Amino acid sequence: MPNFSNEELAIIKSQRLAAPPEYYSSDLRTPIEISPDFEAYLILQSQDQKQKSLDWIQQVQSISTNNSDRDALLKDYLAFRKDQANKRIMELDTKLGNYDEYRTGLLSNPTDAEDANKFADVTEVTTMARILQRPIDSLNLLRERAYHETVLVKYWENRMDVDKYDAEGTKELTSWEAVISAYEGEKGSVATSSGAAQNRTMVDSGPATKALLKKAEGYTATPTNTESGTQTIGFGHTINNEDWRAYDANRDGRLNQTEADKLLDADVDKNSVWKKDLRVPVTPGQEAAITSLAMSKGSNSSEVKSLVSKLNAGRPESEIAQDIMKATKANSGVASILRG
Repeated sequence: MPNFSNEELAIIKSQRLAAPPEYYSSDLRTPIEISPDFEAYLILQSQDQKQKSLDWIQQVQSISTNNSDRDALLKDYLAFRKDQANKRIMELDTKLGNYDEYRTGLLSNPTDAEDANKFADVTEVTTMARILQRPIDSLNLLRERAYHETVLVKYWENRMDVDKYDAEGTKELTSWEAVISAYEGEKGSVATSSGAAQNRTMVDSGPATKALLKKAEGYTATPTNTESGTQTIGFGHTINNEDWRAYDANRDGRLNQTEADKLLDADVDKNSVWKKDLRVPVTPGQEAAITSLAMSKGSNSSEVKSLVSKLNAGRPESEIAQDIMKATKANSGVASILRG
């Protein structure tokens, strides 16, 4: 365990969370609560250090999204090339087989079964056979090329399977973004993925809040049925059957992360009306949780209005958290971001 000065211990004590945040392990496929030592590290870490970590996470997410889109196109192209190469091999095998059968008949003696190759030593016969063989050499070369193309395609397909960055990896990376953003920096501000410090009391739907929303909602590329009977896609974006038919027709039934991010931005803007009635500061976790509730219930729903009233009245955070959990039916994702 690291040794801390009295001043550091005081800072750590003032910022420790009752329930430390969790990061998601793609290897174990389960959330893991951070250790007290790592919590201390995050609390004492400078704002600049936090920001560098968040900036890098953003870059990796962008690279992964771009690679995912590129690989989807490349995979379709490779499948097409492999199919074409296999068809060429089948056609060439048929032609080569036909020639072998023809050449056997060309050099044989149909009237003398005991001496089938009687004319094989006749100069003109062998010359004719050699001349007729030349196009076959080209066919053999074409078949060899087609075969090596299938081998190359198989190599790239295997390489893509090894290198691909799947939804589990995205979930893991997003969870670390939320963990880093959950604690104040060296000067009492929270790191954000936009490059600027965000005070915990501000209500501006900053990157820290959106990172927590992503953690709560989770990312799905295809429609997911919710307990309330609705369908969502991306980061908790509600869709109807007509919406989905449009996605299915234009995106082969999938929504990439770039599109999901745009939908989340639009959902946050649309479901932030409740903040106009807010008269007190809230944490990014509270803001994200109430915005998540507004996305599913509506900004003007009775549940959201009740929470805003209690916040304005100065009710304890524990009571606010209980009301949020009740309104969201103890959603585990929302429970995790309330610690932000």
